[in-house]
Amino acid sequence: MQGLYIQVKAYAAKCLLKLAWQRTLETRQKSKPWPWATSWPVARLRVPAKNVDMIVLSSDWRENMDFGSYRRTSACVVDERGSVVISAQQDGFAHKLNALGAGDVLNIQMADGGEHIFSVANTQVVDEEASIILDAKNPMLTLVTPYPCDDHTHASHLRFLLFAVRKPHIIL
Repeated sequence: MQGLYIQVKAYAAKCLLKLAWQRTLETRQKSKPWPWATSWPVARLRVPAKNVDMIVLSSDWRENMDFGSYRRTSACVVDERGSVVISAQQDGFAHKLNALGAGDVLNIQMADGGEHIFSVANTQVVDEEASIILDAKNPMLTLVTPYPCDDHTHASHLRFLLFAVRKPHIIL
């Protein structure tokens, strides 16, 4: 019975996050998915080749990990000259990320409706205490998940990192 409750709660949260994202796009204002939420949707991340479509939350508070991914609060937003770091928990998203390789395409839609396309440059596995130096001259997207992604004991101190570079906008 407990397992069913968790699945229903996760499904409801996903639906509420999508509704909050739609309200954010329509009103261009922060829209919390439920009244007591401490964060709100700031982006939508899609990886068409792996059937990934997820809402990115505004902060890296621990409780947000229960609802998917979140943007690191210390990172720049995508449209600035800098990098954005998105973290996710061990879930289906993490499995799909691990399957991505060089050249795979990721799309990010921002709260203002703007879309950015990134291409996977490389991936690596590092210790969770490792310092990552990001190239501030070029906009990059860094995705972080626990590694291995099927270790639900949370005992691993490893992290899977995916680095993607922003593709230039092409005007036809």
